[in-house]
Amino acid sequence: MKNHLTTSFVPQNKNTQLKAVYNAFYEEPRTMKEVFIHTGVLREFVCWYCRELRLNNSLFFVKKRRCTITNELVNEYSTNEDFKPIQSQLELFN
Repeated sequence: MKNHLTTSFVPQNKNTQLKAVYNAFYEEPRTMKEVFIHTGVLREFVCWYCRELRLNNSLFFVKKRRCTITNELVNEYSTNEDFKPIQSQLELFN
């Protein structure tokens, strides 16, 4: 089985893993599976850290797209405000 991890460094404690996940989403919008591959942080932990970031309003949904790893239609997230989609006022009333 081919190893897809792009980094050999896997952060060991919660704070460094959370920072690695935050930074991976900050660099460019990604899916959770892409963050797992990019950082080496287990996917289950990535999901948990995404929950923490969402509760702190630090992570937001960008769009739905095909994951480059699984080819499934999934959500793309980011922590970088530059990638935040602009919401029109008309959408507020739907």
